[in-house]
Amino acid sequence: MFTGLRVGVTTAKVLAQALRIPVVPIPSLDLIAYPLRHSSALVVPVVDARRSEVYYAMYRPVPGGLQRVSGYELGTPADVVAELQSRRGESIVAGDGAARFREVFADLDRVELAGASYAAPSLAALVELAAGCYEREQFVPPSDVTPMYLRRSDAEIALERRGV
Repeated sequence: MFTGLRVGVTTAKVLAQALRIPVVPIPSLDLIAYPLRHSSALVVPVVDARRSEVYYAMYRPVPGGLQRVSGYELGTPADVVAELQSRRGESIVAGDGAARFREVFADLDRVELAGASYAAPSLAALVELAAGCYEREQFVPPSDVTPMYLRRSDAEIALERRGV
């Protein structure tokens, strides 16, 4: 996942620099949440981070879209369950992590699973969100784009274990 993210970000930066255009970075969690913006429930995209962990964030519907009400988090499915149980109201959980850990979320009261069509980032959501950001001039120069890592790489973890 780290290598793929680095390759993708580097490709986008090189293309934008060559074409002399700005970049609109949009996190994958935002892209998974956005198609559910018409729900009245709290929207919780959950992405499988492997090692029995997930990446997640929480969004509430607002006129015209969604507002993120939490940070971008790394935790266990149990962490997401605890967050959901501490909040009042309905929630909808989407993403490949919701599918992978379906049994963890399925029995929760006031929680709906979005289903397979909401398991991955949507290209339509990317276009719509990026166009809106571009119109509001919420873009950055290619040199300022960096991947957002919520967990250290395996290589960094291994170096730390060796005491380097």
